[in-house]
Amino acid sequence: MNNVLVWSDEIYQIFEIDPARFGASYEAFLDAIHPDDREMVNKNYTDSLVDRSPYEIDHRLLMPDGRIKWVYERCRSDFDVDGKPLRSTGTVQDITERKQTEGALRESEKRYRELIEGSILPVQITSIDRSYFYVNQALLEIVDYNNWEEVGEFRGKTIAPHDRQRIIGLTDARDKGENIPALMEYDLVRKDGSFVPVQVYCRQIVWEGKEAYQRTFIDLTDRKLAEKALLESEEKLRKAFENTGIGMSIRNTRDLTVICNDAVCKILGYSQDELETLHLYDITHPDDRDENQRLLEKVTTGEIDGFEFTKRYIRKDGEAIWVTNDVSSIRDDRGNLLFTINLHFDLTEKRKAEEQLRQAQKMEAVGQLTGGVAHDFNNYLGVVIGNLDLLREFGVLAPAEKKLLDAALSGALRSAELTQSLLAFSRRQPLDPQRVDANQNLDAITSLLQRTLGGNIVLNTNPASDIWPMMVDGAQLDSCIVNLCTNARDAMPGGGTLAISTRNVQIDELTGKTNPGAAPGDYVLIEVSDNGAGMTPETMVQMFEPFFATKDVGQGSGLGLSMVYGFVRQSGGDLDIASEVGHGTTVRLYLPRAGEAEADEAVAALASSRDSRPTGTETILVVEDNEAVRQTVVAQLVSLGYRTIEAENGAAALAILDQRDNHLDLLFSDIVMPGNPDGYALAKIAPERRPGIKTLLTSGFSSDRLDSSGKDGVTASILGKPYLINDLAQAIRTALVSETPKPVDLE
Repeated sequence: MNNVLVWSDEIYQIFEIDPARFGASYEAFLDAIHPDDREMVNKNYTDSLVDRSPYEIDHRLLMPDGRIKWVYERCRSDFDVDGKPLRSTGTVQDITERKQTEGALRESEKRYRELIEGSILPVQITSIDRSYFYVNQALLEIVDYNNWEEVGEFRGKTIAPHDRQRIIGLTDARDKGENIPALMEYDLVRKDGSFVPVQVYCRQIVWEGKEAYQRTFIDLTDRKLAEKALLESEEKLRKAFENTGIGMSIRNTRDLTVICNDAVCKILGYSQDELETLHLYDITHPDDRDENQRLLEKVTTGEIDGFEFTKRYIRKDGEAIWVTNDVSSIRDDRGNLLFTINLHFDLTEKRKAEEQLRQAQKMEAVGQLTGGVAHDFNNYLGVVIGNLDLLREFGVLAPAEKKLLDAALSGALRSAELTQSLLAFSRRQPLDPQRVDANQNLDAITSLLQRTLGGNIVLNTNPASDIWPMMVDGAQLDSCIVNLCTNARDAMPGGGTLAISTRNVQIDELTGKTNPGAAPGDYVLIEVSDNGAGMTPETMVQMFEPFFATKDVGQGSGLGLSMVYGFVRQSGGDLDIASEVGHGTTVRLYLPRAGEAEADEAVAALASSRDSRPTGTETILVVEDNEAVRQTVVAQLVSLGYRTIEAENGAAALAILDQRDNHLDLLFSDIVMPGNPDGYALAKIAPERRPGIKTLLTSGFSSDRLDSSGKDGVTASILGKPYLINDLAQAIRTALVSETPKPVDLE
C-alpha cells in the first residue's frame, strides 16, 4: 500500500476537514481521532492486517473547535497472493446523536436505580414474563430474606395462600390487556411463615430497554394494628352496633368483613365467622359486581367518600335478595382509606309489599274501567228494559208475542245482573242481601265459568231440585264461585274435572259442634270439588290469610280465599275445606236459608198488576244526557200519569230551575254527566233555587260508587240503572212523599 487515503465528500463532512488542507495520509487520519481513542483505533487496524479480518468499532473524533463526535467505523483489507496488503476500504457513520441518547438513558437508569436502592419503600421490578430484574433492600427486609435468590419463585412463595389465586388472576388479566386496579392489598409471607399486610401500587415501565412492571410496597402492619386498636376501643359503639335492627358491617380495603352484627347474618344467612372469610364478590350477584367494584374504587382513591347502592346479595341458601347498602368511608389523617362502614337494608319484604300494592292498584284500575263501561252499558240496558217494559204493559200482544217479549225482558234483566257481577269481581262492595236462588245464579254464570276454565277441564253441575232460597248478596256469591273455580283450574294445569253441586242441609246442636262457625238452622250447601294437586297441611293452616298465595308472582293476589271467607261469615254462614295432596280439594259453603216473608221475587214484581203501581200527576224535571235513555224515562213517567220537563245536561237544568213560569215537584237526574254541574251538584242547587222541590238521583255505576253519603251533604235517594217501571214508580213516589230537604249552603 502507498499510504494514500481517498475519502468521499461525506467523510470530509463528518470529519469537518477541508480536502485542500488534508494530508490524505493514515497519519492525518489518526490526528483527527480523539487522543484517547487513537491507540484503540490504530490497534484494531493493524490487528486486522495481521489477522486478514475486517473490523468494526465505535470511536470519537476531535473537531477543530474542540467538539467531540462519535462515529461507527467498518474496515476490511485486500491482500495479494503473498499476503501483503494491497488496499483497505472502510465506511464511517456519524452516531453522535445515538451515543448522546444512550448516555442520557444510562445516566437516567443509574439515577433511578440509585433512587430505588436508597428508597425506604420496598420496590420490585420484574419483566413481563415475571423473571426478576431487581429488588431493593427495603423489600428484602420486609420479608426477612438476605437476598432475592432465597425467595425463589415469586408467585409460589411470597404471596400469602389466602390471597394467591386472587392476585394471580388479576395479574393474568392485566397481561391479557384487561383493565384492573393499579392499587391492591394483600399479605406477603415472611421467611418465618408469618404474614405482613401490604398495599401495592403497580405500573408498567421500561427497564434497561425492556418492558417491565414496577411494584411499590407499603407496609400496612402499623396501620392494621391501628385499625384493630380503634375497633377494640369503641366498646360502646360495638354494643349499639350489635343490638341495632339495621344490618351493619365494617369492611377493610380488601373488601373483607372485619365485623358485622346479627342483623347482617340474618339477612345473608351466614355466621359472622363465615362472613369474615368471604370476599364481597363471593356474596354479590354476578350482574351487580362490576358496578359495585367501580363505586368502591372511587371510595378507595378518594374521589367520593361514600355511596348508596341497591344490589342483589346471594344468601347462603342460594336465594338472591335485594338490599340497599349505604356505604361511608373512614380515613386516616392523610386521607388514606382505612375501612368502610356499611348499612344494609333488606328490601325483600318491602318489595313484596310493593308488588302487592301494584296488584291492588291494578285491580283498582280495572274496577274504575269496569265501572265506566258498566255505566254506559247500563244506560243502553235501561233503554231496552224500559221500552220492553212499556211494550209489555201497554202493547196489544198475542200470547206468542208476549212470550217472546217476556224472554227478551228476562234476558235484559239478567244482563243487568251480569254487569253487577262483573263489578263485584273487580271491586269489593257493601253486601246487598236479597232473596237468591243458588241454582239460578249457578245457571247464570255457567257459560262464564266454561270460558274461564278452558277446554281441558270438564265442568259438572248437580243442582238440587228443591233448593231453598238464600238471603245473600247475589253478585258477591257469583264472585265467590268464580274465585273457587279459578283456584281449582290453577290446581289442574294438565286438565281435570270440576264439580259444583247444591243441596239443602240442616245443622242441629250436635252437628254444629263439628261446624262451630255455623249456628243451628237451615242452610243451602254449595260444594265445589276438583281432582287437582291438593294442598299440604302447612298450606291449609295459612289459606285464609290475606296475601297468602301458592301461585307464582303476578298470577294471584292472595286474596281469593280470604274474600270468600269474609263474604260467607258476613252473610251469617260458614265454610270448610277438605284437601289431600294428589287427590284434590273440596270447598263447602254453608249459606243461611231465607225466611218465607222476606223480599218478593223479581218474577212476582214483574207480574204485579198495573193498578197496584204508584202513580201521580206531579211535574218532574228529567235530566239525562243520553237522549235514548231520556226519552224512555219520559215515556215511563208519562205512562204513570206524571207531567215531565226535559233537560239534556246540568246547565240546561239550571236554566229551567231559574224560570218562574213553571212548577216543579221533583228533580230526577242522572249523576254522571259531561260538563258542570253533575247530578250531585244539581241536588244541592235545586232546593236553594226551588224551595220544597224533591230530588231523586240515578246512575249506571256500581252500588258502592252510588252511595251518596258524604257527597258534600247530598242526601237524595239513588235509583240504580237499569230499572223496571215498577221500580221507577216506587222510587218516584217515595221521593215525592219524603220530608222536604233543607237548602244546602254552597259556600
